[in-house]
Amino acid sequence: MLCLMVLMISKQRAIRFAAFVFCMSMVFTTHHVEATRKPDDNERDWVNWVQYLHRHLGYQGHKEPEDIAVNGCKWGTWVTFPNKIVAIATKVGPWKRPEELFRSLDFIAIYKHPRSYQEHCLAYLADSSPTEQQKQIVIYALECLWVEAYVDFAKACYQLYKQQLLSASLFQMVLSFEFLRIHPIVTKYKDRSVQTFLQQVQSELGPDTPIGLQIEKILSGKLSKAWEKKRESPYLHYKDKLPFVEIIVRHDVSRC
Repeated sequence: MLCLMVLMISKQRAIRFAAFVFCMSMVFTTHHVEATRKPDDNERDWVNWVQYLHRHLGYQGHKEPEDIAVNGCKWGTWVTFPNKIVAIATKVGPWKRPEELFRSLDFIAIYKHPRSYQEHCLAYLADSSPTEQQKQIVIYALECLWVEAYVDFAKACYQLYKQQLLSASLFQMVLSFEFLRIHPIVTKYKDRSVQTFLQQVQSELGPDTPIGLQIEKILSGKLSKAWEKKRESPYLHYKDKLPFVEIIVRHDVSRC
């Protein structure tokens, strides 16, 4: 009798789960992360994400957008991660304050989910093609990484710096930048992994070098305390994950 009851409960759960998946397939239309493709004229529009995953053609025949640096990233265009950074730069235009990057929905998507883009950002920084300011975009975008993940990112950037693939100014930016003042290394300077990494860099490069002096400000807590004295950033809501309902509502917004 007990086994029968358990079986009935499990069956009910399975039915509810199947119903949930079916409902989600009817609600969700394609919301691209790195790329989307608009169906050809002889295809129907995608009804839901299940049909999209079943029928999409992948990157076969993909061509780089020719006008992305002029018009940005249009909805329905397949793009690579470097294309996306160009689209962000195009959308924002010349910027002096990093908060201006929030004018781009693509930047917001990366900023809110940095772990999903961490490896892309690292590969981008290792590339010699992007400009310094374009590389700044991907560094700012990773501010919301938790401390262990950010230390891993910083360690990889240190290797790029030693290999002369990353400039000194960009590596210094990796170690600390004032954006929303929640930089993991600065705010978590007492964390053991942070201290171990920074002390290693300081001992190898020298305490009197620009990077060594910057590290001293971090390890002493001076930089973190200076941030605490400033007014709280009005942009802090951007650190929150994108709500589930908002993802559905915004599925048809042209991102750029």
